[in-house]
Amino acid sequence: MKRIPRMASVMTPFPYSIDVNRNAAEALELMLAHRFRHLPVTENFVAVSMVTEQSIRQASLEDGKPASQILVRRAALAQPYLVDLNTPLDVVAAEMAKRQLASVVITKGEKVAGIFTLVDVCSLLADLLRGKSSPDDVA
Repeated sequence: MKRIPRMASVMTPFPYSIDVNRNAAEALELMLAHRFRHLPVTENFVAVSMVTEQSIRQASLEDGKPASQILVRRAALAQPYLVDLNTPLDVVAAEMAKRQLASVVITKGEKVAGIFTLVDVCSLLADLLRGKSSPDDVA
């Protein structure tokens, strides 16, 4: 491998996102409609966290309220992993493994630029193993 790819070349660009003050049920509806489980969270268009189907269900269970009565702020992950799009893939992959994370919010400045999930990791690995691309192709 000549150089390690940056997140900009392996992330899913321009993901949906949701504001912290929106209703958690709206976040669930968006995730279900588009068949994904992780949604970047913003506040005044600045990336601040991630919300997941699981984190919404957990907040709902803890509060004894349906998702329609919970704000995204309440269900957002307490320790999200946000990284700049120029961060090397190996740094992100190692941190995901260390923290047992299923997703990362990729930023450009303070804005959401992309998302990187375990699905992306598996797709990249499968392509590499099948010889469809080399690490240098994604750099």
